[in-house]
Amino acid sequence: MRYDQAAEDFPYTRLFYLRCRHFLAETEMKRWLGIVVVLAHFVIVLLHGSAHTKLKIELAAWQTVFVLIVIVLAPLVAAIVIWTRFSRFGFALLAAAMGGALVFGAYFHYLAISPDHVSHLPPGDAQGTFRLTALLLAITEAIGLTIGLVYSRREARSAAMK
Repeated sequence: MRYDQAAEDFPYTRLFYLRCRHFLAETEMKRWLGIVVVLAHFVIVLLHGSAHTKLKIELAAWQTVFVLIVIVLAPLVAAIVIWTRFSRFGFALLAAAMGGALVFGAYFHYLAISPDHVSHLPPGDAQGTFRLTALLLAITEAIGLTIGLVYSRREARSAAMK
């Protein structure tokens, strides 16, 4: 049965169709927004890691583990989970990962006086890259945190209304 024929036979079919299409488009838009932020963040992390290497700024063992799990892997896992039926959990994981990354980066890049601080970098050609990527990381992490919080709460409200 074609859509046109169904619309004639059932008067509410068109309204139902339009609402479903709107819901799917909105849900897909949220998911793509999450993916774009995660991918942008991942590229910036790679560039920032490269600047770390060029400037010979090493992290403590616990910091390396934190960076690997919270800053690199968790957002990538969240991006995958966002596309499943567990999207609410995916957005919550995105919020947690980006929030943790934002606090970690803000502390070590802007507050703690160390070789990792943007104003106390060792000499080298990658200082500009380091400073720029530190700022871009903070921006993408703040955006990712916001997206994760907003959409995990909206998904929760939607589920509560059903």
